[in-house]
Amino acid sequence: MNSQNRRFREEIVRAFDTLHDAPEVRAVVLTGEGRAFSAGADLKERPGLSEEPGPTRATTAWSVPPSIASWNVRSPSSRRSRPAAHR
Repeated sequence: MNSQNRRFREEIVRAFDTLHDAPEVRAVVLTGEGRAFSAGADLKERPGLSEEPGPTRATTAWSVPPSIASWNVRSPSSRRSRPAAHR
């Protein structure tokens, strides 16, 4: 399963920056293949996370800035899902 490591995040942010600066691009559809688009954050890049589940691990995980924040994309409009005709 694909994890969102630093390289992945940097590449996708660069791609969206390029698309944002292209006036001919009006929409972007990001899709994945297989069971899921991504397994989530690459926990190997998050030192200090406890191996044991519980409050310590949860507190440490939430204290790390969310990776998804790097995905904030400027756009004139956005949709949370595809139109029903394309599902």
